[in-house]
Amino acid sequence: MNALATCLIAWLLNALWQAPLIFAAAWLAARIARPAGPAWEHRLWVGALFAQILIPLGSIDDFRIQLSLAIDAAWAFFSRLWSSSTPTATTRVFVGPAVTFVPRGLHLSPQVTSVVLMLYAASLLYFTGRFAWALFRCYAPEPNETPSQALSGRFARHCQEFGIRRASLVLSSSVSTPQTIGIWKPRLLLPLTAAGPISDADLDAIFAHEAAHMRRADFAKNLIYTALSLPLTFHPAMWMVRSRIAASREMICDSLAAGQTDGRANYARSLLRMAALFTAPPIRKNLHAIGIFDAHIFERRIMQLTQSTAPARPARRLLIAAACTALALATATSAWALRLHIDDKSADQQSSKKIHVNVKDMTILTKVNPVYPVEAKKARTQGTVVLNVVIGTSGEVENISVKSGPSALQQSAIDAVRQWRWQPFLLNGNPVEVETEVNVIYSLAG
Repeated sequence: MNALATCLIAWLLNALWQAPLIFAAAWLAARIARPAGPAWEHRLWVGALFAQILIPLGSIDDFRIQLSLAIDAAWAFFSRLWSSSTPTATTRVFVGPAVTFVPRGLHLSPQVTSVVLMLYAASLLYFTGRFAWALFRCYAPEPNETPSQALSGRFARHCQEFGIRRASLVLSSSVSTPQTIGIWKPRLLLPLTAAGPISDADLDAIFAHEAAHMRRADFAKNLIYTALSLPLTFHPAMWMVRSRIAASREMICDSLAAGQTDGRANYARSLLRMAALFTAPPIRKNLHAIGIFDAHIFERRIMQLTQSTAPARPARRLLIAAACTALALATATSAWALRLHIDDKSADQQSSKKIHVNVKDMTILTKVNPVYPVEAKKARTQGTVVLNVVIGTSGEVENISVKSGPSALQQSAIDAVRQWRWQPFLLNGNPVEVETEVNVIYSLAG
């Protein structure tokens, strides 16, 4: 199994159980934050979406180190472009993932790995194609009708109240409920049937709600959330998070729209009348369009509008923020502490299983910094030397080998790391041999 496949399998397996854990924590945090209003809930659910993608990445060995190395390489590259003066040489050292040897644990055969990766690739291809097709259909020209001047004027008034420019209103036969599409020039697609039987008050409710969506750029945000969730779209926990994002988004727009119409009670009555009016199942041509009936929490939306609730005081908001932060930290810590490690070697290649050692538990007693070779500095040679280091039971370096790196810098890195000494690592109370990776970064600035 190559390194990329190992990383992908590790991310998938950890995402399978970490995504539901994150959803459960976000659900609890949203319940705690409910008194602070729907905006707080919405931020929590958006944070949960990002966490479901990013936290499993932390379960991939070398991810943070490799990210740091990539940033350093990019910084060194642009530094050379910006400056032509005499370079300033620096060296930095990262101690990478460490392992010790115990009886073999979890191991995926190449056949199983291939099947899992093929299924995942097919799933990702399907959902990506579906996303691209739906986005194309959003902007594909369709036969629409121009609304009356009175209808356009009423819509323009609500757009003006929300500070929206370049918005337009069209009557469409491709939708059965009001929907908003577009980023730079948003359009409200109003069903043709809504031009007749709907009252002026209900039209105001629709226009105010959709103008709130435009003001918040919800269509663009929805596209971003969809694109970010593509790697995990197959997971039901991701579906539930996306559903909560839509629900909290609708409640925010309800509050904004109610403030621009005849009050919360009248706006709630308009919602009830429109729910009875738009009873036909929606035509799912614009899968990423934003509409007033997106969320399946109609009862809660009505209750939020009709119940009188006092805004949370600053002290209570502070307590809510502290509780949600503590819950988020506990969830992230638990997810990383219990992460699954994938063995990337076949059964024939090792007689014992390597388990990963927390680098923080390895204490360096003596550390010698590498010296930047003069000739390499003159030749503007820079890069990262990756060393494979075996630490004996006494804490001294027993074996050291080069995995990669510029040849002009390798000996300097070896000479320095060979002098290091660690505190012996204990497993079940006994000192054991540990194999780790040391990344020595040589960079020139200027």
